Amino acid sequence: MAGELDVGYSTLLKHLRYGLGLVNNGWMAPRLKVAPKAIRQRITGEKEPPRVIILDDHWSNIPIDLEVGDEIAIPSKLRVEGASVIHEAGSHGEYSRWVGASAGEEDVRINDRKYRIRVARTGYCGLLKYRFLDDPDQI
Repeated sequence: MAGELDVGYSTLLKHLRYGLGLVNNGWMAPRLKVAPKAIRQRITGEKEPPRVIILDDHWSNIPIDLEVGDEIAIPSKLRVEGASVIHEAGSHGEYSRWVGASAGEEDVRINDRKYRIRVARTGYCGLLKYRFLDDPDQI
């Protein structure tokens, strides 16, 4: 969530506590002791984890935006159909891991629910409307 809002993890937690008053100190304190990298390591099982998005039943109806090399962690019990811009990268714990493999956009069905997945080239810099176009070097 912090990444999507383009703020730091601790900034988000403190804003939930002090700015919005949605949580109390008992909820916030243990979360401040865990670094985002440690969360990604626990999900991926990698010492140097990539950027990872956790997809679950609470994901709203907004596109999933990745760059090539970013990952989506999906509960292992779910099945994925119709994926070509993402490829399965294995599993760890309760998650199957899917990596953004090539630039482009597509609708993917995950347990009969449709998700829009958009993958940009790594480090893309340019007009937003071209961000998710297929990479001409990959065609």
